[in-house]
Amino acid sequence: GVYELSANNNGDFSSSQFINGENFGVRHGIGGTAILKYSINEKGYIRLCGILSFNRFSSKYSKYLESQNEAGYASYNVLSFGAGIENSFTPGFKFKPLVGIGLIGSVISGNAKVYDNSLAGYKDLTINSAFRLGLTLYSGVEYLINNKIGLNCGIRLVHSNLWLKDTKVSNNPDEIYLNDKRVIPRAPYSGFRQFMWGEIYGGVNFYFGISEKDYIIKKFQN
Repeated sequence: GVYELSANNNGDFSSSQFINGENFGVRHGIGGTAILKYSINEKGYIRLCGILSFNRFSSKYSKYLESQNEAGYASYNVLSFGAGIENSFTPGFKFKPLVGIGLIGSVISGNAKVYDNSLAGYKDLTINSAFRLGLTLYSGVEYLINNKIGLNCGIRLVHSNLWLKDTKVSNNPDEIYLNDKRVIPRAPYSGFRQFMWGEIYGGVNFYFGISEKDYIIKKFQN
């Protein structure tokens, strides 16, 4: 996580910071993404992309709650879908560097456990589902093993709540909303927060319709 997705104190969860809306209280995550790509020009280097992904984030010490004095934890599930465009600079070669950008919609939900001073103990919270719009930027490489399969790796930056931020107060004391918009008067669990992360990815490509590769070395003579 970057910006407010990453908890403060070197990534450790803090109940007071979470209640005050300073951050989302998590740092690390894992997930998977499927991208469908379709070339729209004759040479094949401009591609339209359909994107579907699922990511899960959790606090650093969520499994060791008892040893963390007044700590707690948070976790989130993020289901994203969208569309984008990318440039594959060498579509006819085995080695294909690329860059891309996409518009994504994300459904974000989760749960948390915070230390409540009034109760002198921990309190379980459900984070209700919220829909947000954002952007993804990525860069990577593909390696064509044969006409049907290849490998890929790269880096990606995802800003999942760039638009549609909102803050609401639930009537249920055991439920809260994503509350990523600052409001006045200040509401508990709310603040201006970016649900944004960077990732390193690796995977497998499946190719359809490739008949030959254009990487023949030509000889030139005087």
